[in-house]
Amino acid sequence: MRKPVRSFVEVQKMAAVSSAPKILQELGRVLTQIMAGVKDVDLSSLPREWAELIKSQT
Repeated sequence: MRKPVRSFVEVQKMAAVSSAPKILQELGRVLTQIMAGVKDVDLSSLPREWAELIKSQT
């Protein structure tokens, strides 16, 4: 499997693992949306520092 595809699958898994901490599930959800090309992803459920970092990189 190509690396970008593998990364996408891994963040999808992170979002779906019910035993993972909720914050990591939410990060997985956000990263999945970004990698899928969604432009206006809701970052409000992430810690402010994480949201700012993501905004600065997208």
